Parts: sequence; C-alpha cells; structure tokens
Amino acid sequence: MDTKLMAFLALWICFALNSGLTMAQDSIKKDTVKLKEVKISGRKAMVQHKLDRAVVNVGSMVSNTGANALEVLEKSPGVIVDQNGNITFMGKSGVTILIDGKPSYLSGDNLSGYLKSLPAAQLEEIELMSNPPAQYEASGTAGVINIKTKKEKSQGMNGSLSSSLGKTDDWRNNESLSLNYFSGKVNVFTSLGYGFSKTNKTLELARNYFTGDGSPLSAYQQLAYFRPVTNNTNGKLGLDYYLSSKSTFGILFSGSISMGNYSSPVNTALYNARGLLDSSIVADNTARSKFSNGGINLSFLTKLDSFGRQLSADADLITYRAKNNQLFLNSIFLPDGSAGREETTSTDLPADIQIYSLKSDYSHPVAGKAKLEAGVKTSYVSTDNLANYFDVINGASSVDYDKTNRFRYKEHINAGYVNFSKEMSRISFQAGLRLEHTRVSALQSDNPIKADSAFSQHYLNLFPTAYLSYKLDSAGDNSFNLSFSRRIDRPFYKDLNPFIYLIDKYTYSSGNPLLRPQTTTNYELSWRHKGMLSATAFYNRYKNFQTETVNQINGIFISTPANLGGKITKGINVNLVIRPTKWWDANVYTELVSLKFMGQVNAGYLSTSTTYFYIESGQQFKLADTWSADLNGFYISGRTVGQFELDHKSQISAGLQKKLLQNKASLKLAVSDVFRANISSGSISNVTSASARYRSDFDTRMVTLGFSYNFGSKIKQEMKKNAGSAQNEQNRVKN
Repeated sequence: MDTKLMAFLALWICFALNSGLTMAQDSIKKDTVKLKEVKISGRKAMVQHKLDRAVVNVGSMVSNTGANALEVLEKSPGVIVDQNGNITFMGKSGVTILIDGKPSYLSGDNLSGYLKSLPAAQLEEIELMSNPPAQYEASGTAGVINIKTKKEKSQGMNGSLSSSLGKTDDWRNNESLSLNYFSGKVNVFTSLGYGFSKTNKTLELARNYFTGDGSPLSAYQQLAYFRPVTNNTNGKLGLDYYLSSKSTFGILFSGSISMGNYSSPVNTALYNARGLLDSSIVADNTARSKFSNGGINLSFLTKLDSFGRQLSADADLITYRAKNNQLFLNSIFLPDGSAGREETTSTDLPADIQIYSLKSDYSHPVAGKAKLEAGVKTSYVSTDNLANYFDVINGASSVDYDKTNRFRYKEHINAGYVNFSKEMSRISFQAGLRLEHTRVSALQSDNPIKADSAFSQHYLNLFPTAYLSYKLDSAGDNSFNLSFSRRIDRPFYKDLNPFIYLIDKYTYSSGNPLLRPQTTTNYELSWRHKGMLSATAFYNRYKNFQTETVNQINGIFISTPANLGGKITKGINVNLVIRPTKWWDANVYTELVSLKFMGQVNAGYLSTSTTYFYIESGQQFKLADTWSADLNGFYISGRTVGQFELDHKSQISAGLQKKLLQNKASLKLAVSDVFRANISSGSISNVTSASARYRSDFDTRMVTLGFSYNFGSKIKQEMKKNAGSAQNEQNRVKN
C-alpha cells in the first residue's frame, strides 16, 4: 500500500504543480491599496436562514464560554445530543459531521471525544443542512453539519487566544491559540488547543429476569460511578501559496492526541425469584486510553477564466492509533456479607486505521444564471483491530480465547456526481445525481480455537437530489421550497467488528459483520418569510435502519448493532428569528416529530410508534455598549427509539459578557444546566425474558469564567480554502 500511496501522491502533486506553473505565466501584478479603517457596529443574529441551510453564529452566545464543540452543537436548532454523544438532527440519526468542509474521520466515541476537545472559542459558525446537494457525500441520512473554525483574513500577523476555567463537581479548563500571517503570495496559519477535564457520572441500572411463562426468575440492581480524567490536545499547521492571481496551492497538517484514565467503582446486588439477596459484587474497574490521529491535506484551486470556471483537487492521508487497556476486579460476597471469590480480567485493545482519499471538482457557469458542476472521488480505508482478553488468577494471566480475536477490514469507494442549478426571476431549481461504487472485504482470524472467517461484498448506488424554490412576491420576502434526496449510511468500522467488548461482568457489547448500509429517502416542503420565519414539513423513509439492539444471554446483557427492517420519520418544525427591541434578539425553534419503527428484534417483531415535542430558545440582550447577556435552553418530551423508551429532559443556560481593551478582548461568565435537569433516563423493551431501566446523571451544571483576546492588523484580504477530499469516511471511525 505504501507504493500505491507514493504513486498516488506523486501523480497528484505533478498535476497540481504543472497546472499551477501554467497559470503562473498569466500572473497579474496588483498594486496594494491601503484603505482607512472603517468601524462597523452591530451584532450577528444567533441563527441565520439561507436557501439551503441554517447558520448558527457561535460567538453570539455568551453561554458558549468555556464550552466545547459538542456542547455548542447541543444548542443548535434541531440538534439533539444524547448522554453517549450520539447526534440526531431533525429527528433523524446518521448525521455527517464536517470540520471546515472537511471530514474529521471520526465517529461514535471518538467523534464526541474530539468535539469535546475543540473549544468553542475556536469556532466561527455551524452550518446545518438537512438536504445537502450532490456535491456533498451521499453519506449521512440525517444530512450534513459543517463546523467552521475561525480564520483570519487580514494582512500581516493576526491571532487570537482564549482561556477558560470551569467548575462542576470537579475542575476543567480550555486554552486555545490561533495565529495567521499573510504577506504577498504566502499565507501561513496555525492553531493549538488544549483541554483538561475531570468529570463524574452516576449510572443506575435495574434489571428483572423472567421464566418462559413470565414468572419472576431473578433481579439485578447496579450503582456505578465513572470518574474519567482526560487531556486533549489538537493542532493544525497550514500554508496557502498563491501561484498566480488565479491559482492557489495549499498544504495542511492536522492532528490530535487524547489521553485518559478512569476509575469506575461498581456495586451490584443480585436477587432470587423471591426478592431475597442472592449475592453482591463490588467491582473496581480501571482503564487507560490513548487516541491519536494525524493527517495531511494537499489542495489545489485554479480559476480557468474570468467567467467563473474553476477546477479544484484535494488529496488526504489520515492515520489513527488507539490503545485501550482495562482491568476488571470483581469481589463476590455471599448474602451474609462473607467473602466468596474474586475474578480478575484484563484487556488490551489496540486499533489502527488508515484512510487515503483523492477528489477533484469542476464548476462551469452557464449563461442565464445557471451553473453546471461535476466531480469524482476515490477513497481507500484499511482497519486493523485486536482484542486481547486475559483471565488473571493469583497474578498469572492466561488468554481468554472466547473473546480474543483480530479483525481486519478494507473498503474502496469510487464516486462521481453532476449537478445543475439555475435561477430565474421567481423560480430557482437545482438537480443532481451521485453514483457510488463500494467494495469491501473483512477477515476475522488469529484465534487458535476458532476457525477464521471472511466476507466480501460490493454494491452500486445512485443518489439523486432535487430542489425547487418559488418566490411568492417580486421582493422574495415569501417563498416555498421543495427538496428531495436519497442518502446512505455505511456502518461504523467498529460496528462490523464481531469482537466482544467488556463493559462490566454483566454487560457486553459486540459488532455485527453482517450489518448492511441503511438508506433513506427524504422529502421537505418549507415556507420562508423574510429570513425571520420558516416552517418545514418533512417525511423520511429508512430501509435497513441501523440501530442498537439489546438482548440477554445467561443473565448478560449484550448490545449489538443490527438492521431493523424500517423506520419512518415525519413531522414539522418552525423557526422564528425576531428582534422585539433594539437590545433584545430572540430565536425560537420547535419541532413535532412522529417516529415509527418496525422489524425483527431478538426473535420477535418490533412495531412502535411515538410522537415527541422539542423546543429550543435562545435570547440575546445588549445591556450597554460593552455589556451583553444571553439565556437559552431546551426541552424534549419522552419518546421511543427502537427498543429504548426515553424520558423527557431539559436544560437552561445563561451567560454575561463584558468587552475590554477597545473591544479586542472579552471577559465572560457562564452557567450551563442551571437546574441540573439534563439527566438521561428510560427503559429498554423487547429483551428476551427480561426488562431493564436506567438513569444516567452527568455533572452537566458548570460555572465557567473565560477570557479571549484578538490581536493584529485589520486590513482584509479575500482568501479561499478548499474542502478536503474525503466526506463519508470521517464519521465512521469508532473505537
């Protein structure tokens, strides 16, 4: 693969440099004109609505002080983040997360971990696209969320720094520094962020087991404490070189390191059929983890003429390394409290992932306010996961071959698209078609008592998109918009891994190598009024819906991803952006969503329907020239998602800001989850001969003091930066 990569990069670089040198011959020298500084006063609205997306302005909310990117997402209209960091958008799971238009190449726990390590102080805005056009990857059945970081566009040296200190039950802090130097044909930029957190989580579990006729068999009650301590560092270093007035070459290095350890004392009580204590377990579980990634992106953009024709190319190489070591110490006691026996298990779970990607896009304006776009992309992914489990007796370790294994997975995707758009006086339309061919292979091996197994598959998919907008008046104050798309979600790489992952003595998780991609067909009809009011009705039908399923075998609960036959999501959302007075801005988002699930689960048929209500509101107050405040919160009613019946929850947060040093600096005080009401709880149904209920309480109430400072010149220079070459691989790295 190294030889292929070298050839791949060499060809790409030759193409970029050859095109760039050709364009450099047409270089045009321009005189630099220094304009007098113009002071513009005003403030951005929290949410702005455009034709194909909603834009959240992160810095406009004071309560984002000391927050991380995941917590900012939770405050965005239509976005819900659960206690495990899973993200849903407009009632749909399977959203694709981009960073500056480029994939983060992360998913699941690692995606939420990375977003937690990214300070809100580094973010500019968040773009929410429920029905993205064909230029975007077909991956992401719930649409695309693009997180845009701050970029300085001024001549000379510019930068910003921020620091915050937060207090929950324990302390956490975030620091970030961004620098940018632009001069002549060279633009150099870098950023570095660091975060430390020590958090607490309490998990209560209650399980009841039954015989075949429904009679009580046994019961299980558990109280677990999770005390993770994490250190997160992320950084990037990039350079843009302007080969000519029309061509730009860029190189970007990025990476992150996340290190953590946690202790998890667990107390478990087991009861017999008569409700009498049978035994108890005191566990002292510990873990150490390290997750690192590094990437390089090469980009090239050239404008072919003055009419707007342009060609771009991107190449990406991303690597991931994950290490996870766990130790489970279980002391078992008899009903009278006397010691029974001890059980010790240790694990070593390394994982390596490599991703290579190349894409090129072409844009061609056509007379009559029309545009034709086309592009191609190829990507290759290789993953290698080991699961080493050991039974420890009297200090001596022996391999547990029931759980030990190795899983290797390879995936190659080739894609191409065309997209056409046109604007007329009152009608605008856009149509696109994307073609993707996927080829995968996997091998499970390296277990002397189990036979090796392998599988391979390939499939071809077409993904059409269409948009139609009609202005009801000549000013465009009122418009109707209709959109249609077909999208896909391929499984997380880890979810294809059949390994057993030990959570505690009575709780496991495992992957499913037979997991198939889920597809969805999406319809939306919306009405917009002056950018202030929008109302959208939507309907989405899933096929091979991927979801977490839970079953119990011999008293052990095992969580496994599976394809539930289908899911239907339909509903309506309304978003209102108003300014009641000069000093008060308000945004209110509400949605009413109906969910229906149907399919085979645990040898039974699941058919559930539920309707839930969600409301989110953000209020900004300008108290004086240098003082401002905000107040925001959300409420979501109870709902059923597959086997999980979720209880309602809510949150209220507030912030106060003071501008300093001629508005170049700010001091902010924020309080999140004031009433500590953001608690996740619910029950699990359709488990074979068992039922379960849980309550998870994070220390979400936090008081934060933050300081930020911007420095440098303010002479603006227009700069453009391409997105990277990978889109759908980003959200599928999960460890």
